[in-house]
Amino acid sequence: MTTWVLHKRHNRRDNRSRAGARALARVVLLAVFAMPVAAWAADSGAQGNAPNASTTPSAAATDQSKEQLIRTLVNLTDTPEVQALFSQELINRVSSAISMFGPTLNPQTMNVISQQTRAVVSEHINDGDALYSVLAPVYEKHFNLIELNQLVQFYKSPLGQKLVNTSPELMSETMDLGSQWGLSLVPEIVQRVRAQLNAQNADSSDTTAR
Repeated sequence: MTTWVLHKRHNRRDNRSRAGARALARVVLLAVFAMPVAAWAADSGAQGNAPNASTTPSAAATDQSKEQLIRTLVNLTDTPEVQALFSQELINRVSSAISMFGPTLNPQTMNVISQQTRAVVSEHINDGDALYSVLAPVYEKHFNLIELNQLVQFYKSPLGQKLVNTSPELMSETMDLGSQWGLSLVPEIVQRVRAQLNAQNADSSDTTAR
């Protein structure tokens, strides 16, 4: 009985480790994106040159609206690989949310749900504005006009485009390494679970004997 319980818990912790690894990968990838931009912007600002009029708030406001800057930024960072990752993640989330409403649905119904979810998501992404509609409020909330200009300048640079083009590989490799790290903890987790269960069983036996 104890072995079966440990096996079940092992599988659950394995799934949690994988989920944790995916979350870790997203955090790491975000840091990979953010750090070069911050360093590039700081280096640009440290040159000691007078501020360029095109990056001042008033000039930026007359040059491009915030919406236009965000659209430019999304276009610069949008690749087929990024769209594929975005699409798959969205499909998984929507499918999971729908399945929660009918956990006892038969496989045929679940297959139809999966097919239609994929079709609807793909159609809206192919319309061309899906990524912008998701990212625009986030950029709007966290970046001002000067920062958006700096981001656009960075992603127009060769280094910025290299970061965009390699982002799917960074995500994939980081997730693989994160999964390996999470799975490497499983033996230690199982050992601790077994020790705690044995201790609890021993305490229970002592209490019963009394």
